[in-house]
Amino acid sequence: MKRVFIFLQVGLILMSFTMGLSEAAKKTSVYSEFSGEGDENVIVETNVEYKDIDDGQKAIHREKQTGTCLMQDEFITDQDGSLIKWTRFCKEDDTDLITERKGDMLTIRGKLRGEVMDNDLNLGNKHLHIYPKYSLTKFVLSDLKSMKIWTLRRDKMSKLPMVVTKKGEEEIEIDGKKVETIKVFYTIDDKLKSRFFSHTYYFRKSDGLFLKKIENNGKVEILTKGK
Repeated sequence: MKRVFIFLQVGLILMSFTMGLSEAAKKTSVYSEFSGEGDENVIVETNVEYKDIDDGQKAIHREKQTGTCLMQDEFITDQDGSLIKWTRFCKEDDTDLITERKGDMLTIRGKLRGEVMDNDLNLGNKHLHIYPKYSLTKFVLSDLKSMKIWTLRRDKMSKLPMVVTKKGEEEIEIDGKKVETIKVFYTIDDKLKSRFFSHTYYFRKSDGLFLKKIENNGKVEILTKGK
């Protein structure tokens, strides 16, 4: 009886240790959007959960309430942050998509706002980033200065060539505290079109965590919880 009790104690200790490791590998962050710098009225919040999985891959869960639609995204990225699989679901606007990459090919199946999607896209050997702010950590921490990537136009699910470029280091303020960051410029890989769309990202220098985004129209998104 004593031996059984000892085994049970050891089992409980191992279970607690394993759960602790699992929780340690998981990070949850909340990002708030504002109409501009200095504005205190939150337009919308986005909840993002990052979790390490096998072979350097990451799972990213994202939830954002837009109007009546609770958009839920699940991403699996490889060790470079490039997309392997993406699912998107919103019951309210009849969206239920599965996007998966195998080699150079990307398949898109399901529905987007009620429209049937059945697309196959050739990506070549370029990385694919749907939301680069969540998946550029390796690039940010590397010696690379610039990188050409694909993204998807989320209104059409067509591929769009993009480029990310480091713009040096900058100290910014997050929740009243000064933070050293790597500044990254993200835009369309086309001189004419790039004038109409661009984002400036700020990633924490110490670990590459996304902290802040400024859009070309002045909108700002900032990490407000989960530092």
